[in-house]
Amino acid sequence: MNIKSNIHTVENKRVIGKDTAHIIFFIPTKRAPNLKEAIDNAIEKKSGVVGLADVTLKRGFWYIPGLYGKDYYVVEGNPIIEK
Repeated sequence: MNIKSNIHTVENKRVIGKDTAHIIFFIPTKRAPNLKEAIDNAIEKKSGVVGLADVTLKRGFWYIPGLYGKDYYVVEGNPIIEK
């Protein structure tokens, strides 16, 4: 079901965005994952999207000492499309 207004439409097909910082041999590839970047990545998945509705956020981290690790955000939401 789509929710419609005279300006925006909210679709039920969810989009997912992610931002990850890798850790290789104690050295991070960037300072930390960025929540705004994860949101932007989700919005850019579909053209005409101006925001997200009914958003869920996941933050994760795992690390194998001295080898490899990941620190990440995953954002999932229904796209708000501008008419």
